[in-house]
Amino acid sequence: MKKPAGIVQLKGDVVAIYTFGRPDNRRRDVANLEKAIGDTLTRWGVLKDDCQIIDIRLLWGEVLPGSAKVELRKAD
Repeated sequence: MKKPAGIVQLKGDVVAIYTFGRPDNRRRDVANLEKAIGDTLTRWGVLKDDCQIIDIRLLWGEVLPGSAKVELRKAD
């Protein structure tokens, strides 16, 4: 996937919420999808290292099937 323009690197600890769209009705483990998102955020320069994520929530939710919505914010 091509790196998006306008990336801003987040500093310090981060809270993340990843919402995934189920691609079909087969049973899947949402935890298996987390690593790819964290690695992509690091590769794109959003995070210096994915160890900045100190709190994470993984959800199946209302997004397009096979896609992900990523919400990041600074930890309190």
